[in-house]
Amino acid sequence: MGLVPKEYVTLNQGAYRIAGTRVSLDSLVYLFREGMSAESMVESYPALTLEQVHGALAFYLANQKEIDQYLVEGQRAAEVQHRQSRQMNAELRLRSSNGRAVRVKFQADADLDGRVVRGLRRAAPEIDIRTAADAALARLEDPEVLLIAADAGRTRLVHFARFAAITRSPGVILLREAIPISTAIEELLLLECERC
Repeated sequence: MGLVPKEYVTLNQGAYRIAGTRVSLDSLVYLFREGMSAESMVESYPALTLEQVHGALAFYLANQKEIDQYLVEGQRAAEVQHRQSRQMNAELRLRSSNGRAVRVKFQADADLDGRVVRGLRRAAPEIDIRTAADAALARLEDPEVLLIAADAGRTRLVHFARFAAITRSPGVILLREAIPISTAIEELLLLECERC
């Protein structure tokens, strides 16, 4: 009786993901570097099992040099995207400043650390934020998730790279995976306050 080895990480469109999910390997590696336990990672990413977390971390450790280089390149790209999105957001604020209060409706991606969602809900219970599990988005591809969020008029919270240039959407908020949770929550609360 031969056992078939499981694949815990896949490479899809240039991004490493936990097999069968939308959660990026990057997210787990950053938590691993912070010293977070595998059990706590499952709490932060409920779409994952403990087996998947351990399998992904084993993949990382077996390929650490290559994955670390991939993460450095991803950080550079994220910094460029962050600067561009701040500039675009400033331009949008100028164009939409007609005096009306606009409530942002957030759609959290499956790859967003659950601590951000829980922290936002604690800090401002009135914020309208829907999790990936609430919207059944955990196993969908980016184009489908963006269309669902756009149809619902929700701004997507995500570690995002490609789709925004070709699809109309209420917005996409880019969060670097290495950003401290408290900083992510503070910036999202500031965005919500600026629009009200």
